[in-house]
Amino acid sequence: KKKKSLDLPINSIYDNNVNVIKKKKKSISVVVNSNGKNFNFVKFNKKRNFFNRDVTVELNRWFYTNLDNPYPSKSEKKMLISKTNITKKQLETWFINARRRKMKPISNEN
Repeated sequence: KKKKSLDLPINSIYDNNVNVIKKKKKSISVVVNSNGKNFNFVKFNKKRNFFNRDVTVELNRWFYTNLDNPYPSKSEKKMLISKTNITKKQLETWFINARRRKMKPISNEN
């Protein structure tokens, strides 16, 4: 059967007839058992989380003051993690995305 995306939180429909079959980073696939024989596959998109403004300001401040080398050292990462209260993985992902998104427009202007 066809999979479809819904913006419903999984807890709103979860009961004894629903089994989670796949948990991925951005979605959850479930099997809904109706009548004991028919299975419907439903895909739920996870809600995207944004950093609060203070975190973004702090990360951008570091990024733009270090444009010549936008790769924080281990000690700089520890400092940013303690200031922003985010995980190491979140910090690394933010810098990967920032370099990808913000460095291209800067290099295209020259």
